[in-house]
Amino acid sequence: MAKFLDKKEQVFDVKLTTYGRYLLSVGGLKPAYYAFFDDNVIYDSRYISIGRRASATVLFSGVPAAGQTIQIISTDGTTKTYTAHASTTDASAGEFNRGGSVALCVAGLASCIEHANGHNGKIAVFNSTTNNELTLTQATEGADGNSTITENLDNVTVSNFSGGVDDNPRIAEPQNDIHNRIKNETQYIESLTLFEGVESSDSTNDGTVSFFDLQELAAKRRMRKDVFRFDTAIGDANLDGDPYMAPAWKVVALQSQISSSFAKDETTFPSGSINIPQININANYILKATEPIVNAPPRDVRALDVTTDRFIDGKIITLEQIDPLVYVEEKNTQLFTENFDIEIFDILTDTDGNTSLERKFFKKNVSQIKDGLMVSLKKIAAPETEITSGSVEYYFDVLSDSQIDRKLACRGAETFNKDSYYIDFDFDCEKEDDEDIFFDIYGSVTEPEICR
Repeated sequence: MAKFLDKKEQVFDVKLTTYGRYLLSVGGLKPAYYAFFDDNVIYDSRYISIGRRASATVLFSGVPAAGQTIQIISTDGTTKTYTAHASTTDASAGEFNRGGSVALCVAGLASCIEHANGHNGKIAVFNSTTNNELTLTQATEGADGNSTITENLDNVTVSNFSGGVDDNPRIAEPQNDIHNRIKNETQYIESLTLFEGVESSDSTNDGTVSFFDLQELAAKRRMRKDVFRFDTAIGDANLDGDPYMAPAWKVVALQSQISSSFAKDETTFPSGSINIPQININANYILKATEPIVNAPPRDVRALDVTTDRFIDGKIITLEQIDPLVYVEEKNTQLFTENFDIEIFDILTDTDGNTSLERKFFKKNVSQIKDGLMVSLKKIAAPETEITSGSVEYYFDVLSDSQIDRKLACRGAETFNKDSYYIDFDFDCEKEDDEDIFFDIYGSVTEPEICR
């Protein structure tokens, strides 16, 4: 069970999950980023219930005289009078013993207040045995709990009930109270870990699998249940910009169309358990019978794979591809390069209609380093025999940044920028792709050296 942190000694708390400890043991733990959360902090009390309970103190420096009384009123108006008795405590009659020690006198009054014939739980009592003091706290929030204690007890110092605040979120909280509440009164819970063994996260057809294979299956192929446990990160706002601007994303479909969007994936997961914003894009692929273009060079190697040989009627069948081309830009952040990770998941549905996500992996390149030695100068694409149904390349290719066809990206940006927000590409869309016949190693523009 998670416990609250001791803020005087613990600045932050870090814990490894079961799989995290396994990765650490094999040298595979590589933390990539961290995030801050403030789910437990209430910044503006006008948006919540902020009622407070009133409290009072009764301090004994000695014993009172027999027959002296103290009258206490709870938040709901219940009024009870408690009397100091010469030798005995009868809590049912509201009488407490003053004939013994001071400690017995304090304990006797506490028993009277807590008794069924007393305030009976409407006032909580804390007995400090170190200094013979009772701390009384109203059980119900509200300003009505700020009542006056009437007493004529000798050797007793009383402070009336105070601090009670009505449960009214429309009342603005004083700035000093906000600072004290957030800094001193707000509790922080320690790191939460997944209380589920990886052995129950996945299984194979025959039920036989090694421990380390099971670790890989559970943590890499299947999404763990705690992946989206925290989904309201504060983020990394740009300090040079507007401090009230939260991190945001601009997403533009330069080819194909965005059909719809949702805050959560409630279509695939009706319960809305996958708390990820969804942007749905339609990708169209059309088979067409066309006349072959004689002596026309293909646009790229891929065009050869989507065109058949000529049929008996002289026509060919080609696949017209309108691939999704998306421009994504993160706004209001200090991280402008290499700040995106692409992950591919397959939606699986069982016989009962339950859905789950299975992760696919990119296995396009062979490692250039083997046994600490570089075996190749350039990256080598993985052989097709290694591309299985668990690979992204088994289904499609994902290109990003400089891998994108510049002409395709610039054409989409030009169409979008005509009547909408400006898109700033890293591509130079003004540059022509004509082959340079004469190449100047000193650049396109040279200036004569100044002689002195």
